[in-house]
Amino acid sequence: MKLVLFKSLVLLVFLLSFVSVAHAGFFLVLPFEQKVLNGDIVELGSVSSGETFELSISDESMLESGARWELVEASPDALPTGWKADAPAGAGKRLLLRVFVPKSALPNIYTFRVAAANDSVGAKEEFTARVRVRDGLLSVAINNPGLNLFPFVSEKVVYNVVLRNDSIAPHSVKVYSSLPREWYNGFGVVVPAKQTVNVKFEVVPQVVGKKDFRIIVFSDLAQKEVSSLGSSLVVRPTLVGTLAAPSNGFPFFSASLGAFYFFDSFVFSFLK
Repeated sequence: MKLVLFKSLVLLVFLLSFVSVAHAGFFLVLPFEQKVLNGDIVELGSVSSGETFELSISDESMLESGARWELVEASPDALPTGWKADAPAGAGKRLLLRVFVPKSALPNIYTFRVAAANDSVGAKEEFTARVRVRDGLLSVAINNPGLNLFPFVSEKVVYNVVLRNDSIAPHSVKVYSSLPREWYNGFGVVVPAKQTVNVKFEVVPQVVGKKDFRIIVFSDLAQKEVSSLGSSLVVRPTLVGTLAAPSNGFPFFSASLGAFYFFDSFVFSFLK
C-alpha cells in the first residue's frame, strides 16, 4: 500500500513538473509589459508600412530548475509575405526580436508566431502576435498661443511643433519650410514609438512685409510629406532693416517702389 502511495506521489510530482514546463509562459517587455502564456494571442498595436518595430521578452521563463529562455525567434514561414525578423545577439536579460514591415504592406491586420526556446532543457513555447498596419499614425500640430506674428526684421520667431507618433515603431522625420533657406534652420528628429515630441522651429525674418509660408514635416522612411502647416508673418522694419531691404530682394513690394529702395540701398552702404 505504501509502495503504491509512493509511486502515485512520484507520478504526481512528475506531472506537475511537466505542466509547469508546458505552461511556462513569457514576460513581454516591448512594446508593452504583459505576461503571456503559451498559445496566447497578443495584440501588439499599430505600425505604418515600411517601419521596423521591436518585440522583447524577459529571459525569465518559470521553467523548472530556474532555467531561462535562451532565444526568441520568428521563423520566416511564420511571418506574413515580405516581412522579416532578426534577433540581435547580446541582448542580456531581455531577448529582442526586430521585425521589419515591408513598404508594400497594405493596411490590414497581420499575424505571426513568436517562439522562445531553451535548448538545454528541450523547452520551446510560442504565442501569436497580431499587428495592424495603418496610415496616418504620425500627427503634427503647432502649439503657440502667444506667437509673435508681427516681428521686426532679424527678430527670432519660434514655433512649437508637436509631433505625435501612435505607432509601436519609431519614425524619423525632417522639419523644414517653404521660406527662403536663410530664414530658418531645418533639422531631423526621431519620434519614439507611442510618444509625443515637442521641437522648436526657428524663423528669422530677413525682409520687411507680409510673408505666407509653410512648415513642412517630411518622412525619411516613406520619402513623402507627412504634414504641411501654414503660417503668416508681417515683418516690421527697423531703421537698418528698412535700408537693407534691397540687398535681400523685393519679395513683398511692387516694382514702383524700386527707385526708392535703390536710394535706400545707396544710403545703407554708407551706414555699414
